[in-house]
Amino acid sequence: MDFKEKIELIKQFDHYIQNQCTGKPAVLAKKLGVSERNIFRLIETLEFMGGDLEYCSKIESYRYKKSGCLQLGFEVYNPENTSPALIELNVLHGLRLAGATQT
Repeated sequence: MDFKEKIELIKQFDHYIQNQCTGKPAVLAKKLGVSERNIFRLIETLEFMGGDLEYCSKIESYRYKKSGCLQLGFEVYNPENTSPALIELNVLHGLRLAGATQT
């Protein structure tokens, strides 16, 4: 899977999370066209990016523990603005949410 495909997969997974319709890992794997193992890798990636996830058996869906949204993109700011860009690229771990602390 190349970088662009991984980003699209992360976006799709986030969409299902936001709409609380992921289903169980096996169901989600089928929806996204990946293995169950890849679902757990996606969960690890989203958690690395700052998305704290939990599975709710009542609604049979993953959800974020705190309200928020995934942001993937490029933000242009002037040199006087010292805030970080929306996207940080980490060669080993992929993408993470802006403002998330790295361990």
